[in-house]
Amino acid sequence: MNRVQWFVLGAGLIIFGWYLMNFGELSCADLNDFETSITACFVRRYAYTIPAMVSYVLGFLSVILGFLEFKKNEK
Repeated sequence: MNRVQWFVLGAGLIIFGWYLMNFGELSCADLNDFETSITACFVRRYAYTIPAMVSYVLGFLSVILGFLEFKKNEK
């Protein structure tokens, strides 16, 4: 892959992680004290935030790899 592809992949993963993080951080305070509702809220939270954190890490790693990629001199 070349530099531009690494940067696009990194930016896409970071934006995707931000998108998932927004869905994972919805408030559970609106729910009643029903145990199933609270359980569903925690499952949703972890189902979105763990892939979001993985996406952030891979996104920043891709950006770093983009900076480490050699520039190709095209004439």
